Amino acid sequence: MPIANPKPRLKRDSTTSAPTGQSVTSRALALLGTFDSEHPRLTLSDMASRAGLPVATAHRLTGELVSWGALQRSGQDYLIGHRIWQLGLLAPAHQGFAELAAPYMQDVLFVTQNVVNLFILDNDQVLLLERMSGTRVGAPIPARR
Repeated sequence: MPIANPKPRLKRDSTTSAPTGQSVTSRALALLGTFDSEHPRLTLSDMASRAGLPVATAHRLTGELVSWGALQRSGQDYLIGHRIWQLGLLAPAHQGFAELAAPYMQDVLFVTQNVVNLFILDNDQVLLLERMSGTRVGAPIPARR
């Protein structure tokens, strides 16, 4: 009777590879999770180290993440890609806050004619949810006394 898998994959211990039992998805998410407000740009080596992955695994996965648009490359560095941002805009929290704040943002835009941003606090980070552009972008706003 022939063997179903003549070359089974050998499990490696944590000293030579990522922890056994870790899925491809969790490894890719670990790479994305290496980015934060203090680390918006990372090299492949930095990403692999912060994610606890071998550089070869990180290289393979980052290639797929770049192809999909989750990451983008700038020289030797990687940055979060536009596709992740687009997905974030679909989050229910974004839609609810943006819809609720829209009339107030329009009022501020009408009065100031400047860019109006809507941010929310997410733990120790600030997330931009919505931006409305005015006609006087960059113009100073006089202080009231």
